[in-house]
Formats: sequence, structure tokens, C-alpha cells
Amino acid sequence: MSDRIYVPVVDSNEIVAIDLNQLPESSEDLLDLLVSEAAPLSTWFDCARAYLQHGRLDAFDHIYETATSEETAVEVERYFGQKPTYERIQFFTARAAILIAQFRDEKQADAKALLLSEAKKLITTASSLDPNEQLVLLTSGLHHMARVGPKGPHGGGGGLCEGFRGEIGKRGACADQLKDSVCVRVCVCGGGGGGVGGGGQTAARHIRSSRVRACAATVV
Repeated sequence: MSDRIYVPVVDSNEIVAIDLNQLPESSEDLLDLLVSEAAPLSTWFDCARAYLQHGRLDAFDHIYETATSEETAVEVERYFGQKPTYERIQFFTARAAILIAQFRDEKQADAKALLLSEAKKLITTASSLDPNEQLVLLTSGLHHMARVGPKGPHGGGGGLCEGFRGEIGKRGACADQLKDSVCVRVCVCGGGGGGVGGGGQTAARHIRSSRVRACAATVV
């Protein structure tokens, strides 16, 4: 992802450059810009992801809440003439991946169960938009891995592999188990075939300690 995003100003030849390494302290200010200049939701996601990479989960959530609202979906479809299905899936699966990462760090059983339950709801919502989207399948596999653990539901092994075989193996996609079982690869920033107002990019991400970090590997 580039260090800068350029947002055309509505009814003007001007362009606003957003430096992803120097984001506004207030995500509300950035959100106001994205809304007022009718930026595509793919740009919203890039900005939200940049906040997350800087440890600003609060800012990610702020953009996420507006981006995934039905009102925003209607306005984007009206403006661009196409439903923002892919971009909404990006947001839902990214938020689910964050919850799964938090599940891995959480020690209390009740809290862990709640995190997995909330993640499953988001995956279900994403699946309702497009059940065959690779992002949905990858995140479902990640959820399965977290739920059954590395040894599988009966302690006999194969939990990690079987989870991904069941969810994405039929699509020919792959997700490798890393040596550190706490750090897994999950696609949170792209997949499939792009979206409204801008294409998506498929990349693998590291999940560790409730943070999403860049990973060089590409999901194929």
C-alpha cells in the first residue's frame, strides 16, 4: 500500500493528499473529508487500516461503524451506481480478524467465548453479501482454527489444516500456519476482484496481540 492516498475534491480539479504515516489525531476529521468528497469505501478502508497499523483501534472502529452502516451503503450505491459489496466485506472480515486476535490474548473463558461469538456474527454478515468471496472463506478458516485449537476438536491433531480445508480448500486458496501458533496469516486487506471506485489488493497479514501487522506473503 502506498504511503499516500489521493482524494479528488468534488466539483474541482484539486486533489487532497492523505499521508498514511501522519494521519489526523482525530479520525472524525478524516472521516468528514472522506464523506464530503465522496471518497470510495476502498479509500475509507485504506485509512482505517493505516490507523490500525499505528495502534489506533479506536480510530479504525470509528471509521468502521460509519462505513458499514446501511445508510452509507445506500449513499455509495446511489453515487457510484454499484453496491459496495466487496468493501463492506473487507471491513466486516477485518473486524472479525481483530476479535479473533483478541480472543487469542484473552485469558477469561467467558470473554473468549464472547469474542469468538461476535467474530462469527461478522463473518456471517460478510458471507450474506458474498459467500464465495475469498476474504470470507479465509476468515472463516481462521475462526475455525481459533475455535478448535491446533490439535483439533478431539485432541487428535489436524485442527488447523482441517479448518482451512473445510473453508477454503475447495477454492484452491491457501493459508500457512506460522511457526508461532499465536501469529497466523489472515487476509484483511483484499481478495477476489476489487470493488466500487477502486480495486482491492490481496495480502496476508500477521495477527498478534490484537494488532494487525503487514506481512510480505501473498494469499494465492
